[in-house]
Amino acid sequence: MFDIAALLRRILGDLDPLSGATTVVEAVEYTLRYPQEFVTAVVAHYRGGGTTAPVDADALLRRFGSDDVGVQRRTWQNALGNQVVEPLELHTPRLLVDLVGIVGRAAAAGVKVKAVGSGGSFSDILQTTGILVDTTALSDVLPLEAGLLRPGADPATLFRVEAGIKIHVLNDKLWDAGLALPNMGGYAGQALAGAVAPATHGSGLALPPIADFVVSLDLVAADGTVYRIEPAGGVTDPAAFAAAHPNIVLKQDDDWFRSVVVGIGAMGLVYSLTLRVVPRYWLAERRYLSTWSDVKQALVAGTPLAAHRHYEVLVNPHPTDGDHTCLVTERNLAPEPTEPALLRPHRQLFPALVSASRLTEEVLVAFLNRFPAFTPALIDAALATLVDGDEDGPYVDRSYRVLDLGPVNRQKVYSGEVAFPLTTYLAAVDRALELAKTARDFGDVYQIAPFALRFVAASQHYLAMQHGGPRCMIEMPILDGMQGGYELLARFEAAAAALEGRPHWGELQEVSAAGGGLAALYPEAPRALAVRQLLDPTGMFDNTFTARAGL
Repeated sequence: MFDIAALLRRILGDLDPLSGATTVVEAVEYTLRYPQEFVTAVVAHYRGGGTTAPVDADALLRRFGSDDVGVQRRTWQNALGNQVVEPLELHTPRLLVDLVGIVGRAAAAGVKVKAVGSGGSFSDILQTTGILVDTTALSDVLPLEAGLLRPGADPATLFRVEAGIKIHVLNDKLWDAGLALPNMGGYAGQALAGAVAPATHGSGLALPPIADFVVSLDLVAADGTVYRIEPAGGVTDPAAFAAAHPNIVLKQDDDWFRSVVVGIGAMGLVYSLTLRVVPRYWLAERRYLSTWSDVKQALVAGTPLAAHRHYEVLVNPHPTDGDHTCLVTERNLAPEPTEPALLRPHRQLFPALVSASRLTEEVLVAFLNRFPAFTPALIDAALATLVDGDEDGPYVDRSYRVLDLGPVNRQKVYSGEVAFPLTTYLAAVDRALELAKTARDFGDVYQIAPFALRFVAASQHYLAMQHGGPRCMIEMPILDGMQGGYELLARFEAAAAALEGRPHWGELQEVSAAGGGLAALYPEAPRALAVRQLLDPTGMFDNTFTARAGL
């Protein structure tokens, strides 16, 4: 929320508000963002009591919501279309006060609430039978309120945004401010909160998931209380915050923070997040072909993970000439290029054009379902088209452009992903290759995509797949329409349990309370469940997913 007092002192102070461009821009943005009745009320307060008169802006704003009144009988579905939700009401809030109102409305009616963003998840984590909250309008950069930070907290490293902002929008805003995310996943179309809640990750053994860049978040609990949640000794000064926001509870507690950030949508409605960011930087990417036997030998030695900031591998699950073709991607920090963008090496254009065509994808899937024996050779050929960064030098660009996989994200793909300890992931790869062979031999089913290995640092958050130590994330993408795809993912997840694998919350998975659920996978789950009980004692944020997983 805007630092209303400071802004209005500028607009209504001794200077004419039209005397400075910055003041005019802020005033216009401010009046567009908030309900006109609210702006009028605050202006009247200041004009009546002088520019130094105090105003409880949070309390005043509660009197005026936006125009979000909810829509009944509106169907919503995720990006893939495999999760269809038919809520009682669909809301598109624009303000924190709207979230408070939604929770109050749900409590009065005794219905459930679920927030969604871009719809990038494949699992039933998105489901609700009550009120669905579409957060796409909660997409602004927010004032940091630097005056409320503890002494020693560096505002230059912090960036506060609303929960629904898309990562690609956030990236552009950060870059314009001379900043960047320390890391990100390969898809920038997600809402930020939707990427944080299930511990979405990138690659890099020294780099944790995006949730670990969060230092503070604002959340609306089931009883309508608004909390700012931070770790013990967090960045906010308690006394200054209490004076500025008497209607928001500052909770600086490690258990709360480590439970709520990766809250899988079950702790409350997240309004905003404050991220610790870094000065903007450039990355160089090199992609080359190898074989699984050579890659495995290097991984056993530990060489590539120590040598590169980002290291990931795509593996053809089907052998050719007795081995499995791999595409290796290495990314490292690079100086800012001096050449014009058009003269610098770029990623190969052909794979981007093919990925952008849904018709091409449908034809390919239909062909390989009819003639599956061609699959190994076609995957090899596809991996070969992705090679770059050799003759003309590496592909160098802004960090977030290199980390984003680009047009391949447009493909209609679902996937399952499992986090393995570094002590078991090589056995997990061997098991994945065995399962692919079994599917070929008994059923003539071929996985029509390579699977990916990415390495991620440990996370502090109790329900993050990476909690407790670094992990190798093995992702199994399946082109939509492939015969036997869901069965392949289910078999891989079942096999992963014996190797201490933790399925990704937002991808297809069958984590079950009957099979131990959280308790079997996460030793700190009782702490998270205790915090959830405090924030949602009535089960307002329950759904089929929370029941199945033991939440």
